[in-house]
Amino acid sequence: MKIKKILAFFLLFLYLPLVYADVDTDNDGIIDTEDNCIDVYNPDQRDTNQDGYGNICDPDLDNDGDITGNDGDIIEAIFDLTPENSDWNPDADLNGDNEIEMSDVIIWMDMSGGRPGPSFGLSTDKDGWIDERDNCPDVANPDQIDTDGDGIGDACENTEETVTTVKNEVVTTNPVFVPTGSAGFSEFPEKVEVFTGDGITVNGKFVSSLNYNLYDLTFSLESEGLNPDWYTISPEMEFMVEEDEEVDVSVEFNIPEDAEIYTYSIMIEASAGSKTGMQMFSTTFNLLLKEKLKPLTTSSTSTTIPEEERVKSPLSGLYSFIQSCPTIVPVVIVIVLIIIAIFKIAGSKSKGEYVYGKGWVKCIKTFKSLSTSSIKDLLTKG
Repeated sequence: MKIKKILAFFLLFLYLPLVYADVDTDNDGIIDTEDNCIDVYNPDQRDTNQDGYGNICDPDLDNDGDITGNDGDIIEAIFDLTPENSDWNPDADLNGDNEIEMSDVIIWMDMSGGRPGPSFGLSTDKDGWIDERDNCPDVANPDQIDTDGDGIGDACENTEETVTTVKNEVVTTNPVFVPTGSAGFSEFPEKVEVFTGDGITVNGKFVSSLNYNLYDLTFSLESEGLNPDWYTISPEMEFMVEEDEEVDVSVEFNIPEDAEIYTYSIMIEASAGSKTGMQMFSTTFNLLLKEKLKPLTTSSTSTTIPEEERVKSPLSGLYSFIQSCPTIVPVVIVIVLIIIAIFKIAGSKSKGEYVYGKGWVKCIKTFKSLSTSSIKDLLTKG
């Protein structure tokens, strides 16, 4: 009986190495004993610096044995580059897509604070903290808050039921990254007015006081009903914002003349990746469209005679009246002559001499005595 047990243990001892020799943890077709990244799928086994660690699990770009912020700075310096650029560094292309981009930054963030290696674990909860440094490896908690300082994050601990007692022991903890600071927009107005058919540029700033960098920062504008052809926002390209940096942001509006009179609520958004994950920032203001008043037009035109071209008439008074009312003039002249004749006849002692067939001779003579010069005297100013 003892011989059978000994034989069974001996066979099991020989069988176990054969079983585990074929284990492929990441299912990339490479068994663990030969895989240069055991926990990460990499069937191409790409290892550009030939250190035995595949690129996808080796963001230790300065080869000092630790994955730190210095390695992140190397990625930042060549961000967006491709193999055609002279500064290209294949070691920083962690996922092997021939471009240094946000996916490489995320791999570095997941492993930051640890060491490179085939079996170095990534972040299970995808909160930016690798499992070896995460105080809640199964619960996303990018802030890593640990109120009671027991090494277990508040997100996965019931602080009322868990009690940790330490007696005569020195507890050492690894330093952890604590995000601090803030970021957002500033200097944008609350309301902007513009006439239809006109344009206006609204300026402001995006300011970051965070203790970490923002990657692939992009700006966009959201407004219900506002035609996208009416505005442009700049800067338009993706870029990185470092700690304590500010960026000038402007929105140029060009409103057509037939635009509807309306007040639009404008929201400017900024999105960026970071070691704490994707982040969003926004600010709002109102855009008031006003109707442009059209200039008054008239069909009649007036001609102004220059002062130097005006010629003063030698006659005035009655002469001006004669020019404006020519039909009344003869009647007035006749009436005046009759009145004068009546006064002269009435002032004479004798009524005159009546001649048969000729009438009153004296009246006729009186009318004849009115000379042309007397008429002119009546027409000129006195």
